[in-house]
Amino acid sequence: MNDARRSNRLLVIASTFGLTTVGGVIAAKLLSAPDGSGATAPRDQVVRRSLELTSATVTPAPGSRLKVSGRTDLVDGALLEVAVLGGGTDLLVTRTSVRAGSFEVDTPATGDTTTGTYTVVARFAIEAQAPSVRDALSYEHRSLSAHAPLFLPPSATTAAVIKDELRSLIDSANQLPRDPSMIDELDRRAVALGRRLWLAEERVAVMKLRQALEEARRPEVRRAELDRLLVEAHTLSKL
Repeated sequence: MNDARRSNRLLVIASTFGLTTVGGVIAAKLLSAPDGSGATAPRDQVVRRSLELTSATVTPAPGSRLKVSGRTDLVDGALLEVAVLGGGTDLLVTRTSVRAGSFEVDTPATGDTTTGTYTVVARFAIEAQAPSVRDALSYEHRSLSAHAPLFLPPSATTAAVIKDELRSLIDSANQLPRDPSMIDELDRRAVALGRRLWLAEERVAVMKLRQALEEARRPEVRRAELDRLLVEAHTLSKL
């Protein structure tokens, strides 16, 4: 009886690679019905679904755009989240939907990019779907994801300006007096730099720097924590 129950739980791991130099990796786990009831699907009702990224590029400046495309056999109208990761953090998150077995993202740049290899992730979650999509998918996957690399070439002028500003901010934070007005000024500069950046790992460094400035505002500064955050900001800045 236990073996029969276990046979009704199916683990599906599918790996596919794109026709271009960018590939997608899919890992899906079927655990329970979409309604969260814990019911499992009869074996003849389970359909293996795939999700694949086939291309991911950023067009050259001026007028840079992030263009991502992929294919899937999820039903039309299925909502996907597409993110670009750098430094382990989502730098950009946008949404798109499935049409006739494919999906696309085409979004304009909102700031500067910096060189590096980033990761594009397409994510499907049953909880984010409209009731009609949930019904169409029935007992199928609660989640799917696909990953692909995205390489951004160097821009010497942009990189130099960004690094100079980051270095100045981190050096100033290291020597920070307990003057709230100076902390506020550094934070304003950090916010302005963060808004200038788009697909740039340095945005994560700015986040760490701002956390350090928040620590510096505490009535009793935890110096070890402040130093840790500043070291992380320096490391992520690649100075």
